[in-house]
Amino acid sequence: MTFAPLAVRLAAATMATLLLVGGLSTLVVAGPPAVEANDEPLGAVTAPHYLYSEVPPQAIDFGAEAPVLVEAKVDDQGRVYDYTIVSGPTDPRVERRVQANLLSSVFRPATVFGIPVSGRVVMTYSGISVRG
Repeated sequence: MTFAPLAVRLAAATMATLLLVGGLSTLVVAGPPAVEANDEPLGAVTAPHYLYSEVPPQAIDFGAEAPVLVEAKVDDQGRVYDYTIVSGPTDPRVERRVQANLLSSVFRPATVFGIPVSGRVVMTYSGISVRG
């Protein structure tokens, strides 16, 4: 009776055990990959945000209860380059005041993966003007 077949099986089982234990130990020692928290909302796409006005905003007195709703287009530098009055009075006096307010407004531009791009913002002008 020879022990050669038994020795080959025993050697193969020992090698398999060592490879399995060695492979598992590298997983345990290395641990899971690090998680990075990059606080970019909505998959790294942000909308323009109003920051400030370079001059004091002018009051828009239009004598109505309804607000003026404006959609403005903001370029990648944070400046308004076009606008549309969506609802509210559209007489020339109101349009001049809205235009003056928008042209002096500065926005943080929209971004895609941190790169500034043009975007749109909706603004509402409303208020009560008291004279007396």
